[in-house]
Amino acid sequence: KAAAAPAASKTAAAAARAPPARGGTGGKPLATPRTCAEFEAAWKRVKSDPECTRRRALLASIAPRDVPTLFRGGVPTNVFPDVVAAALGEPAFVELLEALTQTPRFDVAVLFVAGAAKKAMTRAWDEAIAAAKEGDAAARLAEARKAYKA
Repeated sequence: KAAAAPAASKTAAAAARAPPARGGTGGKPLATPRTCAEFEAAWKRVKSDPECTRRRALLASIAPRDVPTLFRGGVPTNVFPDVVAAALGEPAFVELLEALTQTPRFDVAVLFVAGAAKKAMTRAWDEAIAAAKEGDAAARLAEARKAYKA
């Protein structure tokens, strides 16, 4: 449990660096989603963000400890690969990626990733681990990657 505090503070640091998640091409900041349906609606509003800034800001608004509650019915398979790719772009999201593995039907979401999405996710894992280089973050990413089968 003591190791979770530094990772949580890293997620908080990522949230502080990221601009507020905004719907569409601007608009008002998105509220932290409390339900899976709210998350999907917010994700749909920010999914066209070519640089993932708004997607990462949305992910940063979610505390890793809240992921199992937010996705109590499982991570929606239609957004799963994009969520993973956005999270892999920010080293501070290691704990979020670990938390996703604890959601119901996680294995089903992994199974539904195929073809080009699977190749893109594998490439994103390679890049994230290379960027993390060594240390705790790299080791945690490498361990989490096993669950994602990428």
